[in-house]
Amino acid sequence: MDLDRTAPGTGRYRVGGPQVLGPRIAQADLAVAVVDELTAPAHHRQQIAVAEQPCDAR
Repeated sequence: MDLDRTAPGTGRYRVGGPQVLGPRIAQADLAVAVVDELTAPAHHRQQIAVAEQPCDAR
């Protein structure tokens, strides 16, 4: 997985199990995912993967 430090954040991401979900994610979107999980925990003691949300997904 590639952490893209220069891509603009979209504020959208997807979460899955421990498998890699996609080839990249913007650093800003990963930060949003981490803050969201810290402020509203949804995966207690679980390993998760975070990837960019495809543009056509809802």
